[in-house]
Amino acid sequence: MNGLFKPKSVSAKYGLSSLNTQALIEQLEDIIQALLEILPQKEPWQRILIRQLNQADCDIKDLRSMVFKPKKKEEFNRLSHLLHEHISESSMQVEESCADKTSKSAMRFAKALSADICHKD
Repeated sequence: MNGLFKPKSVSAKYGLSSLNTQALIEQLEDIIQALLEILPQKEPWQRILIRQLNQADCDIKDLRSMVFKPKKKEEFNRLSHLLHEHISESSMQVEESCADKTSKSAMRFAKALSADICHKD
């Protein structure tokens, strides 16, 4: 990673309300966006990771639209679990790669946030 990693907001408060779920989604989106901005695309694993992170970004946008819609709870749960699976897979790939410590830490944090989001059901 060549750039400086700075998520817009990082909060230690994890509640069960829709507002806190929304905050978790925003934090996850911040991390994904930061990684997309600073990850180089030189190596094949980096290009694969960029594609996976772009997909995660799309999934996050879909999740955000469902947070305050109780009728979409089942769809939110399905999509949040799918997002967590994808981010977990990406995180594992980063851990096994020659990525720098900052990238690895950011992916670990993204994985933890996605786990918190999918366990809000």
